[in-house]
Amino acid sequence: MFDASVHGATLAKEVASVAIDVVETVQTLTTVFLQIEGSSERSRTGDEYLVRTGAVHSVIDIARHAEDGLSENNLTAVRRLWFKDAGALEDGVREVVEMIEDVQSGITTESEDGWDELGLEPSQPLTEQELKVAQKVLIVLRLCNILHQRVISDILSTPTLLSNSSLDDLAPLSPALLGTVDELICALDSPQDLDSVTTELNMLKGSPYYKRPL
Repeated sequence: MFDASVHGATLAKEVASVAIDVVETVQTLTTVFLQIEGSSERSRTGDEYLVRTGAVHSVIDIARHAEDGLSENNLTAVRRLWFKDAGALEDGVREVVEMIEDVQSGITTESEDGWDELGLEPSQPLTEQELKVAQKVLIVLRLCNILHQRVISDILSTPTLLSNSSLDDLAPLSPALLGTVDELICALDSPQDLDSVTTELNMLKGSPYYKRPL
């Protein structure tokens, strides 16, 4: 058994999650097997049995895989969580860059984004004032992205003297940052609500456990 106080809470959660996946796929396979035994049309249920058997092998193989399987230790488990969010943060920065470049080049997305075909309102181009806000926010987003990358490279990618409890404290910070960044980017869409933009910026300045107002 993995003890969170010994092996780290993040690794323990990862192991528990994988164990649940294995148990659930085995339970599903067992259910299919019982259905086959009680069915008079076994030929029609045989394919389902093979599919579920393959699912069990797949889950176990993934858990045993050197790169994508279970983490070796708590440091690896925390690093995996941060790596998972890194690409999304970079995508967010690119999204705002494209938003700004579209305005500066005079490109409108009303006829190109396809929203009208879905019966939805097309996105509106930023006004001059909204463009200035987006440009300032972009600086903040780039700094957040750099900070996120530095934590991965300087703290989580080399042997560390940090205790498991300290590593566990880092684990929720990456998804918290990503969630706030996503909300901040959404707040940049026109028409902008400056109060919403300010709220999201304050969340970045404050604690990662800041409670979003209801």
